Amino acid sequence: MKISNFYDDDDMPSMEARQRMWNRISQSLSTKKQAHFFIETRSFFYGMVASVLITLCGVGLYSTVGGLVSSENENKETEAYKTAIREFEKVVPSKISLQSNQYEIIQDKKQHIAMIDKEIDKVNKEMSSPEFAELRRITLRQLYHTKLSIILSMIDNGEMEL
Repeated sequence: MKISNFYDDDDMPSMEARQRMWNRISQSLSTKKQAHFFIETRSFFYGMVASVLITLCGVGLYSTVGGLVSSENENKETEAYKTAIREFEKVVPSKISLQSNQYEIIQDKKQHIAMIDKEIDKVNKEMSSPEFAELRRITLRQLYHTKLSIILSMIDNGEMEL
């Protein structure tokens, strides 16, 4: 069997045409070599997103619980200051000792205590708004501490009698 029995010379492709034909056939048959990852990308990204969400939830939970615990402690401290001041004000008479020669100093301290009371009332009214709540709590504790220290110093100096 010869090719010439089936095809004429005009029917045969030229050498250049055969090369192009075989090049295209070989290109279509060859498999492209790609780098294969050993992980499935969709599962990987879902896992990463889930881990980030779990981390954020954990941090939020931790900060919420920490905030609740610290605010309870701060509220107890504020209540302790309030109670101490109320008890001192019950025990200490409101009139000034007549034996003291420092009447003007005592009056200044009384005015200072009155100003502190006004500031305490002002801060207590502002506590309902959530803005700067931590700063207001700190300010309130400082005001209570200042008022208590003034009352104690007046008692220690004999400017007020028990």
